[in-house]
Amino acid sequence: MKLGFDKLKEITLGAVRVEETDGAVAFFRFTEEQQRFYATNKDGLYKKTFATAGVKMRFKTDGTALRLKYRARQASSRLFFAADVFADGAFRGGFGNCSGIKSDANYIKQSFPFGDFYGEVFLGEGEKEVSVYFPWSAVMEITEAELVGATFVSAVKPTKKMLVFGDSITQGYDAIRPSKRYAARLADALGAEEINKAIGAEIFVPELAALADDFKPDYISVAYGTNDWSKTEFSDFKERCEKFFFNLYKNYKGSKIFALAPLWRKDYAVPRMGWEFEKVAETIKAAAEKYESTEFIDCFGFIPPDENNFSDRYLHTNDKGFDFYAENLASKIVK
Repeated sequence: MKLGFDKLKEITLGAVRVEETDGAVAFFRFTEEQQRFYATNKDGLYKKTFATAGVKMRFKTDGTALRLKYRARQASSRLFFAADVFADGAFRGGFGNCSGIKSDANYIKQSFPFGDFYGEVFLGEGEKEVSVYFPWSAVMEITEAELVGATFVSAVKPTKKMLVFGDSITQGYDAIRPSKRYAARLADALGAEEINKAIGAEIFVPELAALADDFKPDYISVAYGTNDWSKTEFSDFKERCEKFFFNLYKNYKGSKIFALAPLWRKDYAVPRMGWEFEKVAETIKAAAEKYESTEFIDCFGFIPPDENNFSDRYLHTNDKGFDFYAENLASKIVK
């Protein structure tokens, strides 16, 4: 069974827009207005808005295999990308350009190809629920999709939505497998659709929080601060942090907001821009707790301070580190 545009759009989660462009189906996690903001004000980060972080296909079928023709292009500072395929919760394989790489410090420096690809993943016999997690690090567009031997395909839609804001770690750096990202796993644990607005290297941007999506999320997570500390003056950070939470609350009254303080980083004890890392969590806590719908969570100790849990040995999380982060965060939130 060939999957056309309408069917692909129907079974897609995490995309606020699905469009046909240049012979392919493209998936967008930012609204046109939000992308224009980045194009106009943050050109250096604009290409990252096209990355398919948080995009996912979820459906039931009796097809025995998923065949995809797709194209991929760079949309982050990383050159590897992957898409994960699960059937009834079991990992079945995936697509991408980085098959066989291991979670060590070298893979983030390796060069992998982009372009046009073809792949097939065996799903097993009988009826099953399939989830396909798209790449966080690249743009993935589908030029042809087929479910081998399928007599039906039906979408599986969560009843809840989770809006996700953050920097590189929330976008997915440096999970080899996109299903390992903490945001994906938290959304799954909450039974929610993830809509990911995270951008690598980003700081608190009140203007983004002011550009509301056309839905009301059940949950919102916010995870900035580590780049604010390393790049900005404290007074500027404090003002932007406070305005960000104000804009969120104004646009999404009634949504449960989780304010996540940054993880451990190897250089945290050395002041940057004249101020200490501890003030990041203190400031986020003070800004967030002005609103009754917001819960502050200090994530500093959620990943053991072992260099082997980080792809670059000091900041960005690898698959092993994401295991710790996702488990500890979910246990704090899912009650």
